[in-house]
Amino acid sequence: MTVRVGVEEEFHVLDLESGRLVPGADAVLGRLRRPGFKPELQRSAVEWNSGVHTSLEALRADLAGARRRLDAAASPLGLAVAAAGTVPFARLTPGDPTPDPRYRTMADEYRRVSDEHLVCSAQ
Repeated sequence: MTVRVGVEEEFHVLDLESGRLVPGADAVLGRLRRPGFKPELQRSAVEWNSGVHTSLEALRADLAGARRRLDAAASPLGLAVAAAGTVPFARLTPGDPTPDPRYRTMADEYRRVSDEHLVCSAQ
């Protein structure tokens, strides 16, 4: 039996100097070739989806490469990306959701959850 593995990971976008969460996902995504990368609910997060792999070693190499590409895209903008569960210095405003119809609906219907959704994860 062949095992197939993949991962979806979310990254916070931070100001490089202050370490504070910033709505810089669009700027970072604009510097990346998109396959695998996309916006998340908050404009301060980037999502990445790996390919499907038949070994953990190949998955690890794919993840490491994605993190390098994100860093290379964010650094020239004075930004950093972090694969962290939460960001302790986060300040969101109700205007921070990504302007996508799906995310706008989520923000409108679940305002408080949307405003406080600062969790990034890997699954």
